[in-house]
Amino acid sequence: MSLASHALGRLRHLHRLVLQQERFRLAAGQSPGYLLREARLEKLEERLMLSGDRPTDELLYPLGPPEPVLMAGPQGELAYSGGSGDVFVIDLDARLGWGDYQIQSALVRGGGWALTLASLGSGGDTLLKHGPDVLGRLIEPTRLGLSGLGSDGILAFAASTSSTLADDADPATPGFQGQIELTVATSDASQIETVVLTVGAGATDAHAITVGETTALLRTQQRLNLLGFTDRAGNPLALSGTLDAATQDALRRFQSAIDPDGALAPADASGQLDAMTVA
Repeated sequence: MSLASHALGRLRHLHRLVLQQERFRLAAGQSPGYLLREARLEKLEERLMLSGDRPTDELLYPLGPPEPVLMAGPQGELAYSGGSGDVFVIDLDARLGWGDYQIQSALVRGGGWALTLASLGSGGDTLLKHGPDVLGRLIEPTRLGLSGLGSDGILAFAASTSSTLADDADPATPGFQGQIELTVATSDASQIETVVLTVGAGATDAHAITVGETTALLRTQQRLNLLGFTDRAGNPLALSGTLDAATQDALRRFQSAIDPDGALAPADASGQLDAMTVA
């Protein structure tokens, strides 16, 4: 298939998804255009996307695919990148080897705004807030069956998928975009490191969904939220990492939207995370 015909087929598929989403919103009593915007369709991640066909990198990314960044900065900082539809899972211990970690502070680079670390309780996530806005969350990895941050250095982060953030570097594109700087230290502050999370639009292959992997459902919930497949009330899916009723319902609507024949009703879709859904 030529690049031109592949591009035309993908645009037709994107157009059909927009129409299907609009019909769902109208049926749910939501205003048209509430969940999907054209800007969102330009930078969709290649998995959990809209088609089983995989466009070439040259077609999607004329300047090259958005590779993840992991490097020592000029001042020894660690830098990671991804999209607002991604869940970052970072093994700090593999890089630093301290065996003892805590988050001291967080800020938004560029604006220099300090972020409040709002804990959701013992064993819960930590919200990164600027005023009333939640720009992202540090996910407690142990609730996903992963090692924790304290002794094992596993850091999990998900950006906000909201489109109404005052501190967003690109307000026209859904989801928080910008740089969040975390100060990580040992409990006695004898070791301190800066971790920079650069969040762009959409989602990337570096944080792809793999069926059966521990974080697959968590990543799925984040992507569905970014794409506008929220719960029936328009609220973002909870990042629970479990296939709860709201996530199943959102998956059914997504599967209906990507059906190549446009004939699959949400009620007839599986609502399961399978290879066809993440192709």
